[in-house]
Amino acid sequence: MPELPDLEVLKDSLNSRFGGKKITEVNLKRPEFLKTRFFPVEVFRNTTLVEVSRRGKVLIFSAQNGFKLVFHPMLRGWVLKQADDYILKFEFEDGSGLFFLEMEEVGLLQLYIVKKPENLRILKNLGPEPLTDDFGSQYFYEKAKSSRDSVKKLLTTQKIVAGIGNAYADEILWEARINPFKKSNTLSLNEVETLVKSTKLVLNEAIVTLKEVAAGDFPPFEYREHLKIHRRDGLPCPRCGTPIAVKFEGDRGTYWCPACQV
Repeated sequence: MPELPDLEVLKDSLNSRFGGKKITEVNLKRPEFLKTRFFPVEVFRNTTLVEVSRRGKVLIFSAQNGFKLVFHPMLRGWVLKQADDYILKFEFEDGSGLFFLEMEEVGLLQLYIVKKPENLRILKNLGPEPLTDDFGSQYFYEKAKSSRDSVKKLLTTQKIVAGIGNAYADEILWEARINPFKKSNTLSLNEVETLVKSTKLVLNEAIVTLKEVAAGDFPPFEYREHLKIHRRDGLPCPRCGTPIAVKFEGDRGTYWCPACQV
């Protein structure tokens, strides 16, 4: 699943590559992925793509005529500059293209055409962005104290904090030396302060790494080679050498160090 660092770097790449360009043609090949019916995709024909912005795990493509395409990649959604099997395609005046697709067919990708994306259910209830001052220790401490969820579940609850998913939650909690299954309401203020600092550190470092990997182009889909413990079960903890453990709930695994994260 694309998370904040993936989409932040992709957003910057999209703005660099397509910002200010005129869209000359659109083609919705798979209309079942368009979740709104008020406006057709043709509203983007012969208008300029002004800006791509990000909110949580969602990208918003703003056109000069006031329409916005909201792209929620969900588990496997992404965009490429060339693809034969796509859901939606934008063609630009210089002959370039932008293709919206699922890297593996799961049927969960969501597209919306609106004028006020802030009114969409997927956006209006989002919590603060973790790399802003709105996500601070006092804020998260108050949320934690009123929750009986595990700290990992709280960290990945989008109405609490936007943009963090399964992979980066594992990395953040490892950095903070906090057990992912610890009850949120048992966290001390010192632990929350460490967790907030670790959140900002891990996400910022990931953005830098992904920009280096992308080298001015789109970042690879779900690049995870830089992660220290996520999907590294059985390998030694980079900090203490203890084998990384994993616990699955459905098809989603939680990875942690049993020695460092107590």
